[in-house]
Amino acid sequence: MAIAGITTGGISLVIVPIILVSILLPALSRARELAKRAVCASNLRIIGQNLHIYANDNGDWFPADLQTLVAEGLTSPEVLICPSSGTAPGAPDFLYVPGLTDAATPNWIVAFDDAANHNGEGSVVLRVDGSATFLREPQFSAELQRVRDEIDASEFAVHPWYRNFDW
Repeated sequence: MAIAGITTGGISLVIVPIILVSILLPALSRARELAKRAVCASNLRIIGQNLHIYANDNGDWFPADLQTLVAEGLTSPEVLICPSSGTAPGAPDFLYVPGLTDAATPNWIVAFDDAANHNGEGSVVLRVDGSATFLREPQFSAELQRVRDEIDASEFAVHPWYRNFDW
């Protein structure tokens, strides 16, 4: 097709795909991150189930660290990794609050992901009751501080491991 002597067929074949890619790429990137968050939450739920299995066999105490779950054969090293972090299995990606028991307040956070793994938007958290959800910032930071304050102020018997935990 020619407009005022200029052929537009070749140009539109190049420009239209570029425009489509520029529109779809952010949506695909967002969908990929949401899928990684879902896997991260699933990994934390598996960890939560394994914490309760471990506690069942160890006087209701959760383990000193997440690596103990691997050593006891309750989980694989891959479960301790958030897919958004891009790290290989080895040391856990998740931060763990040691020294709690199976009988702790159900909504206390027992493990959580580094917010940097999710573009600083928030963190996936595992609660004592085994539920795992994504909390956006600043709600995540406020919730973490609330749990820390409640644990510190409670009469709840925490293991000495907790006293050495650096929030």
